Amino acid sequence: MLDLEFLHNRLSTLSLGHPIHYQYQVTSTQDVAREKALRGAEEGLLVLAEEQTAGRGRAGRTWWSPPGTAILSSLLLRPQLPPTHLGYIGMIAGLAVIDALTDLPGLEPTLKWPNDILLHGKKLGGILVESLWEGDDLDALILGLGLNVNTYFPPTHPLAGEATSIFMETGHPCAREPLIYAYVFHLSEYYHRIHQGWSPVPLWKEHLETLGQRVWVDEGHTRWEGIAEDVTETGELVLRRDGERVLLRVGDVRVRHR
Repeated sequence: MLDLEFLHNRLSTLSLGHPIHYQYQVTSTQDVAREKALRGAEEGLLVLAEEQTAGRGRAGRTWWSPPGTAILSSLLLRPQLPPTHLGYIGMIAGLAVIDALTDLPGLEPTLKWPNDILLHGKKLGGILVESLWEGDDLDALILGLGLNVNTYFPPTHPLAGEATSIFMETGHPCAREPLIYAYVFHLSEYYHRIHQGWSPVPLWKEHLETLGQRVWVDEGHTRWEGIAEDVTETGELVLRRDGERVLLRVGDVRVRHR
């Protein structure tokens, strides 16, 4: 189980990450944070759990992890940003995870558009941003992170070969608490910077292994194929195909190997 005293002592010094709401088992940390937001909880609330019975990723997909092996977190944010900059939140979350992981020896994580964290080409985790609106006004954003730390995927598991964990890549168990602190620390720094007018897009692009690759992008019932050429300031993927540029807001990306 998580050492809550460690987390409280360190996170309380940051602008985000407190108070901590901890439950051993939840349907989803996103659900808990959403409920707290609707009840008026202040920005910075961090929801943590050991197990999710209905954890989800982007597009409603299920997020699986055995109890006590992953970072399962949701952070309540109430950003004061123009609508065109709300996509920055997912970007800085990815950058914060990269920063936290690169503090560990031997890890060279990358990002896959739009929201995956990769290690040696396999999925280590994912980011989910959900919004709450009051009419045309944004009330809150719920920033979710699922990160496989000590998870083990046996060869017979459906995700074997596609997903991985820090433990599986290094051969050593890893304490989750310092990673949580490092993630929130770096996120707090980036969050302040974007409110001061800084754009995370150039730095985000440096870590996107998607760019420059020939890819397939599944967008609902449509499959696009082309070169992942760039991303826009709002986070759209620029796909070059047959001499034209297509902008994609969401989609599942797969590298096409010839």
